[in-house]
Amino acid sequence: MRILETMFRGLLLVLVVFCGCGWLVKPAEVELVELTFPSENLVDLTVLIHNRNPFSVKASGLEYQIRIGSEVVGRGQVPGVLLFKGRDSMQTHFPIKYDAAALVRALPQIVQDTVVVRVDGSYRMRSLLSRPKLAFSAERRIAVKDRLGGILKGLLGGKQGNGK
Repeated sequence: MRILETMFRGLLLVLVVFCGCGWLVKPAEVELVELTFPSENLVDLTVLIHNRNPFSVKASGLEYQIRIGSEVVGRGQVPGVLLFKGRDSMQTHFPIKYDAAALVRALPQIVQDTVVVRVDGSYRMRSLLSRPKLAFSAERRIAVKDRLGGILKGLLGGKQGNGK
């Protein structure tokens, strides 16, 4: 009986790895680690991605968006293929070009002491026979004065300097 159980588990694992059966695959857990503004129109989002599956997963077509409150303030994508080892974590960066107008619309949330930043996205798991699309999301409360203060001063200062 033990041998049959072991064979069944092995067969199930082979099916998951080679068929990519979306209903058997656990989507990645994503944790928002840090948000920085390296340049005037770029946001660098550092995330920790954890593959909850016991097998390696190749991901492609990774797309994501960042929200402040209910406002989508930027979008981005990662070209190529990422490899996540089984039950392993990987820290990576999501570069995002942000929309200054959307950031201004999110101003009521931003002027608080802290703000909730959310990243939502999806990727395709690459396997031999199928490519199921899996979603992820994460959010984190950050201190506005520490992370967004400089960018807001630049936006508001730039508007005042142009006479608008």
